[in-house]
Amino acid sequence: MKLITFIILFVYIQSSFAQNALSSNFFVLTANVIENPNVDIYQRKLSNDGKFTLEPGFILIYEQHANLQSGMKVMQAVYWDRANQLAGFTQVGIKIRVKKSFKKVLSLTIGPAMHYRQTWEYIENYQPNDKYQAMNQWQYQMTWLSGELEFSYILNKMYDFSISVQRVHPEAMGLCIGVKYWISRKPSKKNGCITCPTFH
Repeated sequence: MKLITFIILFVYIQSSFAQNALSSNFFVLTANVIENPNVDIYQRKLSNDGKFTLEPGFILIYEQHANLQSGMKVMQAVYWDRANQLAGFTQVGIKIRVKKSFKKVLSLTIGPAMHYRQTWEYIENYQPNDKYQAMNQWQYQMTWLSGELEFSYILNKMYDFSISVQRVHPEAMGLCIGVKYWISRKPSKKNGCITCPTFH
């Protein structure tokens, strides 16, 4: 309990002096880049081979910028996976600005992620070929290198529109669209502004 209180207090204090934002991203399309023998149990397939599927869900994101080039992102995703089971992931990553041009910003986030899903073990014809570990009615897998490539377009002083490619689960990449709300976009005199266009 003390640790949770400390984390909340730390984030609150830091957010008072830094640029920080909240985002809500929605899954549009998932590309299953690794072959999987469980294609037959996939739901909402857009191709017969299961390479492309729909996995409806969303990602809630908090981000905080430390300086002109980098920041931190915390992501929490909830979605219905390929087998129509409830799934999600939690990720903490370092955000790096790759390129900025007036109102357009390209950034990369890299960090570990914990992926989890309701177990597939009771689904007919399921073949356990992946690295998920079982815990009660859930399966989980840690990926030490996960990430996101994000393109943001600054709409105004409070909102951005974003398109991103996200590692939805260990075997797939997801295309997402979303809206970012800036709690504070005002830069500190010391650190500068990572996303501000020239009209700021």
